[in-house]
Amino acid sequence: MRSLPPSVLTEVNRRQTIGFPEDRQHRLTVGYFTPSTSVSPWRTQLSATDRTWRLYYYNNSRNEFFSGQRIAFATAVGTAISFRFLNAQSVTVQDVVNNASGFMGLWSGGIENLTLRNYRSVPGDGRLLSSTRDAVHLSGYSKGTLRIENSKFARSGDDAIHYTSRTSDGIKTSCTATDTGCTGPGDLPDTKVWIKSPQIVEVNDVVEIYDVLTRARRGTATVKKVNGNVVEFVTPIAGMQNGDLFLDTAAVFDQVTIRGNRFENHRGRGILPDGPGLITGNTFVDVPQAMRITTVATKGGEGPIANHVRVENNIFENVFQRPVTEIGGDIVPTATDESAENFRIIGNHFLGVTTPIVRAELGRDIVVSGNDAVVTSATPVNLVEVGRSLNKANGVTVTGLTVHDTTGISVRTPVSILAGSRNVNVGTITGDFTAPEYINNTGAAPIYRGSSTTQALGAPGENHHLWDFDTSLDGWTAGFNATVSAPGDVLEYRLSGPDARIVSALDLTLDAGRLRYVKIGLRNATTGTYGQVYFRTAADPTWTESKKVTFTVRPTTAGFVEYVADLATVPSWTGTAIQLRIDPPDQAASGDDGIVDGAIDYVLLSPDPRLSGAVRWDTDAELATLTRNYMSSPQISDGKLTYDVTDTQEAAPRLTTPDVGELGLGLARLGTVEVKIKNPTIGTNVAVFHTTKEYPVQDAERRASLQVATLTSGYATFYVDLTTGSWTPTETLAKIRVDLPRVPGVASTDHGVESIAVVGDLTLLAARANH
Repeated sequence: MRSLPPSVLTEVNRRQTIGFPEDRQHRLTVGYFTPSTSVSPWRTQLSATDRTWRLYYYNNSRNEFFSGQRIAFATAVGTAISFRFLNAQSVTVQDVVNNASGFMGLWSGGIENLTLRNYRSVPGDGRLLSSTRDAVHLSGYSKGTLRIENSKFARSGDDAIHYTSRTSDGIKTSCTATDTGCTGPGDLPDTKVWIKSPQIVEVNDVVEIYDVLTRARRGTATVKKVNGNVVEFVTPIAGMQNGDLFLDTAAVFDQVTIRGNRFENHRGRGILPDGPGLITGNTFVDVPQAMRITTVATKGGEGPIANHVRVENNIFENVFQRPVTEIGGDIVPTATDESAENFRIIGNHFLGVTTPIVRAELGRDIVVSGNDAVVTSATPVNLVEVGRSLNKANGVTVTGLTVHDTTGISVRTPVSILAGSRNVNVGTITGDFTAPEYINNTGAAPIYRGSSTTQALGAPGENHHLWDFDTSLDGWTAGFNATVSAPGDVLEYRLSGPDARIVSALDLTLDAGRLRYVKIGLRNATTGTYGQVYFRTAADPTWTESKKVTFTVRPTTAGFVEYVADLATVPSWTGTAIQLRIDPPDQAASGDDGIVDGAIDYVLLSPDPRLSGAVRWDTDAELATLTRNYMSSPQISDGKLTYDVTDTQEAAPRLTTPDVGELGLGLARLGTVEVKIKNPTIGTNVAVFHTTKEYPVQDAERRASLQVATLTSGYATFYVDLTTGSWTPTETLAKIRVDLPRVPGVASTDHGVESIAVVGDLTLLAARANH
C-alpha cells in the first residue's frame, strides 16, 4: 500500500479512522477500516522504495481483506466541506465538479430555493472517495424548491443526497437553571417545550409532537413564540414527556425534483428524501440502497415525515444490501405510525435484483405500479414486502409488476404481506417466474385481482406445468400393461405386466429450456426402487431410450412421496417437448398374480429443483407423532390438535417433529415451513427452529420467526422463511420445532394446530389453493 505524507497519517491516527476498503466487486464496503488500539505503532513502513506500509486494524469493520485491495483514507480525501450554505436564499450551483471533501460535499444549515445542475461529485484522479460523508446534505430550516438535475454522484462515504430537518433529539418538558430561554428550574406548562435546535422552527409554523416509544402523535399546534430554546404554542398539547419527538412540518422544501442524475457506488444510500418530491429519470448503480423514505418511526433524530414522494421511471441496477426502495427503515420496533402517506413507485426498472425492490414497513396510500424486475439472486427474495415485524402499512396497491426470474428459484414471491398490514390490493403480476404471486401472512383477506380472498397464497407464476388430477385424468391415458382411473384427486393405476406405462396428452408445448425438473407425487406399492420418465420432442417425436431419465424411489410406501428428476441431464431435453410418459415401478410386492396397484398425486414441471411436498403432519396419526411441550390438556381429533395455555407456563407452547433424517431431505431442497394454526391470544410470534443430521443441536442461530395474526376465530395459514435463520444448504434436515403464540403470564384456551409442513417450492400449494 502506498504511504501518505506523515502529516496525513498523524491526522488519521488521531481521528481513529483510516477509511473504506473496496470489496472484490470494487464496491465501497459498509464498515470502516480503523486503526488497531492494541498494537503500537499501528503502522509500519515495509519499504521506502515502493512506499508500502503494514497497517494494523481494529476488527470491527465486517470486511474481507485481500491482497491488492484498495483502501480510501478518509482524511486524505480532503480537509473540510467543499460548499457550505447557512441561511442562504436562491442558490444555483451549475457546471461544477467536486473531487474531494473531508466531510459533506455540499452542506446547508438552512436554505430557501436551491438548484444543482450538471453538478459532479466524483473522486479526483487517484482517489477512491469524493467525500467522506454525504455528497449533498441539506439540514436545518429548508424552504421553497430543491432541484437536482443532470448531475453525477459517485463514491461518497455515506449517502449521495440527504435533505432533512432535525427533530432536536427529543424535547424537554422541564427546565434547569442553565437551559437557555427558561426563567428558572421547574416543569413547563403544556404550551411550552425546550428543544435543542431552535433554528429549525419559526413563529406560525405548525409543529407535531410524537411519543418517543410508540411514535404515536400526541398533538399538533401552531408556534406562538420562540424564546431561546423554548418554543411556545398557541394551544396546549397534552401528555408531552421528556424525549418526545418535535417535528416542524414547515421546515422542509415545498417542492423537490431530482431528475436525470446518476448515482454510483456509495457507501450509504443514493437518496434519503425526508419530504415531498419527484424522483424521476435517475440511474442508480452498485449502491447498498437506492432510497430510504423515512417516517416518524425511523430511529435517529432526522425527519420530518416524508409525504407525497413519487419515484418514477428510474433505473436501479445491482442494489446489493438493503431493499432498493424502503418506506420506513431502521424503525422503532413498537411503532405503528401511519402518518407518512401518499407514495407512488411507478414505471421503474430494477436490474440485477438480489434484495426486495420495495419494502413498505409503514405508511398509507402506497401504490407500486408498472415496474419490472430482473431477478438474479442466488437465494429466493421477496420482491415487494408490505409490513414488517409488528409494524403496519395501510392501503397498499401492487399491480402491473413484470418479473423475470433468471434462475427459476430467485423469487420467493413477488408480494409478501406481513401481519398487521391492512387494505392490501394485489393486481396484475406477469412474467417468467414460478412462485406464488403473493404470500399473505396477515390472517386476513387481501384484494387479489379485484376480489377479496382468504387464500394465504396467490396463484403461481406461469413458469410451470402441473397435472394434479383434481377432477379428471388431465389428459393422461393408460399405455402398455396399464389401466388408469381418477376416482378423486389422484390418478390411480393398475399394472398387469412389465414395462407398463402411463402417457400424457400429445398436444403439449413444453419449453424444455425453462422446465428442467419433473416432480412426481407417487405412492409405490411395489418392491421396485426406480421409475422412469420418457419424453418426445417436436424435433424427435419418437420414444427412444436416449430420451428418458431414471429416478430412484422408496419401496412399498403407504403414502405419497415426491420424487424429483432432472430432465436436463439428458442432452435431448431441448426445444419443445410434446408428450411425457411415466413408467412406474412394476415389481409386484406380494402374491403371484403379477398385479400392481399404485397412484400418482401430481406431476409438476418446474425450473425449481426444490421439493413441492416434502413432509407434512396433518392427520390424527401424524399429529400424534409430534412431541408436545408447554401445552395444557392437548387433544387430537378430526385432524386437529387443540390445547390450552396456563398462566404459569415457563415457555411458549411448542411442537417438535420426529427425526426425518432418514428421508435425506437436503436443506437446499427446502426453505419454508407452513403452519395452520388458531391463535386466540394477542401473542404475535411463531418461531421455527431446525436441526440437521450434521448439527443436531437446537440453538438460537437456527431460528426463523414470523409475526402472525392475533385473536383469530378460525384457523389461518402462515409461511415461515427458514432461510432467514442460519441455513446451510449442504446439510440434511433432522427435526423441526415450532414455538406457538402465547401471552406470558396469561391463561388462554381454544388454541389449535391443523398442520405443519416443510416445503421448498410453493408452486403446488399455490396452484391447489387457487383452483
